[in-house]
Amino acid sequence: MRQGLVHIIIVFLILVGLIFLNAVGALPPFLDISRRSMGFLSRPIGVPLQVLKNFAVGIISVRDIMRQNQILGRQVEELTVQIAELEKSDLENRVLREALNFKAETPFVLIPAEVITLDALNIDQKVTINRGRNQGVEAGDAVVVSGSVLVGAVSEVFDSTSQFELITSSAVAVNAEVAKSGASGIVRGEHGLGLLFDLISQTETIEPMDRIITSGLGGRFPANLLIGFVSEIRSSSSELFQKASVIPATNLRNLRVVFVVKKSQ
Repeated sequence: MRQGLVHIIIVFLILVGLIFLNAVGALPPFLDISRRSMGFLSRPIGVPLQVLKNFAVGIISVRDIMRQNQILGRQVEELTVQIAELEKSDLENRVLREALNFKAETPFVLIPAEVITLDALNIDQKVTINRGRNQGVEAGDAVVVSGSVLVGAVSEVFDSTSQFELITSSAVAVNAEVAKSGASGIVRGEHGLGLLFDLISQTETIEPMDRIITSGLGGRFPANLLIGFVSEIRSSSSELFQKASVIPATNLRNLRVVFVVKKSQ
């Protein structure tokens, strides 16, 4: 009890002393010295605390950046897929527009078809399409693409699908002629490796880059379908007939939409 009273008296005297010092103006300098002393003592502690704070902030920032990179990575992947799909759709739309314009302008009766399977490197050179007997397709029908370009002939017909052989197949032979000079001969496939324009009379004129078209002889293929262009003369004047290599007029490995040509009734 007595000690408690003593403590109260001491605290009271300290408060009275502080009030007195403040009244005479002696307390502010004392407080200023105390602040400077506390600031000096706090520096050694503050520096490592600041380092720890910066380290913690850095870890949080790195984590946020990694999370943002993951999100951005997924967005880039999604956008890449979307761009690819849009490019594919644009290509398909362009092909379909060209095909529709061709169908509207051509004098032929056409059956449009989409390519299901295509293996231009296979030795049999066959292409499957989604049109068949039910749609009026028959064996022997010519197959063309936009621009009246001959690409093959139907070889097998099923109810709702058909197969046609590319003109580069050795099984396809076409009566053809040079559009400029009228020189006639036979264009046949060379086992998928290209086209050969053969049996051309030595009296006929044929030159590189001449356009080769169907002649219509024999009735199998309509006349004036574009086959390709002469690339190289492969015979000499001592041979009985002239022959030449022909470049197909279209990329036979990239067929998407084709037309089966029907004879007008």
